[in-house]
Amino acid sequence: MYPELLHIGSFTLRSYSLITEIGIIVGVYAGYRAARRQGVPADTFIDLAIWAVLLGIVGSRAYYVVVNWNLEHYAEEPLRVFASWEGGLIFQGAIVGGILGLLLGIRRTGLPFLQVTDWGALGLVLGHAVGRWACFFNGCCYGTTTDLPWGVRFPYHDLPVQPTMIYESLANFVIFAILWQVEQRKPVHGYTLSLYMILYSTVRFLDEFTRGDPADMLLNLRLAQVVSLGTLALGLALFVYVRRQARERETRWAGLPAPADSSPERQ
Repeated sequence: MYPELLHIGSFTLRSYSLITEIGIIVGVYAGYRAARRQGVPADTFIDLAIWAVLLGIVGSRAYYVVVNWNLEHYAEEPLRVFASWEGGLIFQGAIVGGILGLLLGIRRTGLPFLQVTDWGALGLVLGHAVGRWACFFNGCCYGTTTDLPWGVRFPYHDLPVQPTMIYESLANFVIFAILWQVEQRKPVHGYTLSLYMILYSTVRFLDEFTRGDPADMLLNLRLAQVVSLGTLALGLALFVYVRRQARERETRWAGLPAPADSSPERQ
């Protein structure tokens, strides 16, 4: 593992911070490309992105601090609450914070919420796919011990463990490829977001079974799994809603021919 990449005097370049920042940049660019394809001005998108990124970082850090308050002894060193460069961001908190940021930004632009969150879903999943490597180089979010040939030796572990963060990264790249195609052909706004919530929640729920780091438990499940079940339910509800909207508006997937009408009156 390489938690520290460079030292120049008192300055230390940490792999966690660097890769996380790269993930944010890549994710914002993916959302920008999707927005520009729909004719949204660059300055409008930048306003939205600033709000989403800032509150996304705050949300991810806040979630980590809350669930690890005792483990990290933040009461004894309260200033460490802000030391996110040491590691300690939980992605599910970024989703909540990012959505709140988009809500604030949308009030200034007047764009439809579901249209904007579709771009946000694309940015989130690609940025997360890149950012998960920050955990790998930092040596955190490790998995259970394993004898699989791709097991990795993390600091403070005598045996190889599963690279759970790499599993999640690869899955996120696949999800992004799916969503990118969906975004180009969706019949109504909200399809991309709903599929993202369904697919990522499923991946996160399953990936948590391979995690070996400490976690709060609820109903015999890791807390992240319980949250994933909640976001999965919300994603399914949103999917049903947008499907109904598509039927009511008689819209169809872009690029597909209209279904043939075989009723007797049209024959």
